[in-house]
Amino acid sequence: MSVQSGSASATQNAHFTATDVVASHLALNVTKDNALADGSETDTVVATLTDSNDRPVSGKKVSWTVPVGVTVKGGDAVSDSSGKITVQLLSTVSGDVKVSGASGGLTAETTAHFTVVPAEVSHVALEITRDEAVADGISTNEVVATLTDTNGNPVSGKKVSWTVPSSVTVKGGDAVSDSNGRVTVQLTSMVGGQKEVSAASNGHVASAVVIFSLG
Repeated sequence: MSVQSGSASATQNAHFTATDVVASHLALNVTKDNALADGSETDTVVATLTDSNDRPVSGKKVSWTVPVGVTVKGGDAVSDSSGKITVQLLSTVSGDVKVSGASGGLTAETTAHFTVVPAEVSHVALEITRDEAVADGISTNEVVATLTDTNGNPVSGKKVSWTVPSSVTVKGGDAVSDSNGRVTVQLTSMVGGQKEVSAASNGHVASAVVIFSLG
């Protein structure tokens, strides 16, 4: 800056300090949703910071709050030139997950969703519910396979592979386990005597012996 008075003049450099931009709005948006609640797959949430003129605010942090069982990845990042921070969420809890963000007195919330991890069969049990049918190829014995997971909970929607002697026919063997983890089959035979029946699912096997009478 130059100042002149009469024949005298002076020059002085002026310095202006940029005012720190203050965010006046925080928005959270779920951009990837419905991951499996397996602690590995991720949902994605984007936080956007803008000023009073709706311009992006960069260089700001957001504090994240999530329920127990949910982990935030990338939560230490600061907003980029577009005013955005992108984080990934991992969860071991299925269902709706409330996500909260806070920055400079501003708060926002959104809801992400995690889906139930399909249960895996860890145990197969066999129960003979009807026995000693006549070996006439029509009368039936009945066997029920029950599938459970590591916590003893029933596993539905799973198939069972049945192994029987060549003289025995399995009816209903293509069914999948119901809500109680059960698959019920009927067995017929033209040959009397004891017959071993095996049921397998997910590498787990159970066996039982049924009897067909000679009438």
